[in-house]
Amino acid sequence: MHAFLAARYVALTVFTICSIILSAIAAWNMSQTRVFAPTAPILQIDVYLIVVSVLGMLNIFVLVPIEIVSKSAPTSRVWFEITWVSIFWVLNLAGAAAATAAGPRDSCAPIARLDFWKDACVSSMVLQAFAWLSTVTLLAYLSALVVCTLMSASGNSRIWQSAMRDVAWFSTAQQEIKSGPSSPVLPTIREKQVPVYNIGVQPQAVLYQKYATAKDTSSDKSMSLAVPNVQRTRATGVVPSPHSQTDTPPLYPQFLQPRIQTQAVVQQEGSSPSSGQWTTPNSDSPAQQSAASSPASSTSSSPTSTSPSSSVGGLKPLALQASATPAPRPKPTGPRPKHRPPPLNLSGLSAFNTTGKRPDRAQRK
Repeated sequence: MHAFLAARYVALTVFTICSIILSAIAAWNMSQTRVFAPTAPILQIDVYLIVVSVLGMLNIFVLVPIEIVSKSAPTSRVWFEITWVSIFWVLNLAGAAAATAAGPRDSCAPIARLDFWKDACVSSMVLQAFAWLSTVTLLAYLSALVVCTLMSASGNSRIWQSAMRDVAWFSTAQQEIKSGPSSPVLPTIREKQVPVYNIGVQPQAVLYQKYATAKDTSSDKSMSLAVPNVQRTRATGVVPSPHSQTDTPPLYPQFLQPRIQTQAVVQQEGSSPSSGQWTTPNSDSPAQQSAASSPASSTSSSPTSTSPSSSVGGLKPLALQASATPAPRPKPTGPRPKHRPPPLNLSGLSAFNTTGKRPDRAQRK
């Protein structure tokens, strides 16, 4: 149960007790005053307080069972509770003020020094005390009810039509106090995914290539000459380059490829081993192999007439190779003969000729 509802039941209980006591004291005071002063104004005040006290008791005894039985009854609404508490507070305030003003004057006058007036003065003083107690109780409950309703109305606009037991008193205020301000949450920044490109392996630079200037006319001879080369290669421990001109694309422009190939040939001529001679499959005869072994033949031969066997040698600087200029090509002298084909004879061509028949040589001429 909410603390406000518990305080409400306490206030209603105190009001009911005060109403019962007030009605009894008002009746006692009226009986004492009527005997000695039948026309005193305190008698009307006693009747008024008795009526207000009885109405208050009936109100409590009727409203509480209805509220327990039916929650949706109009008498259990907040607006109805504020209304009847305000009315009874005004009625009790008026009765307490009137009893305070007229009671001591009529019941506690100087004539009250007589013994039979003492009871009327005491009853009048007790009547004032309980009248004010009932008024203060209703005022406190009414003030608390109005304040709590206004505080709870900010989170519930239909609180005035709600039942007293169904209202969540101070729910909005407690929620705001318990839960602190939420910290601002920055939006998450999504990182852009960098596309991954599959970069292929770059081909190795081909600095040295085979230089083949002649082709073998006989495949058998080249195969027979290739076997000693493999054996000699194994003996000397030199492993040929796995790259060839056909399987690896060149990495240099077209105008630099002849110069690079020539440089590779010159470098191979200077790096021949001293303990043997190289043989290639492109060599045609043993005479060419012997000519390749002699240094005189290798130096006197031109780059255009060098055989593949003599192309394998030591490495020479690129500056010497660049300084060597090829010999100019001799130009032919004398008049050049002009060969003109005979004129074509198109008279023998016809669409009516058979497909398998060809014209004779005499007709062509």
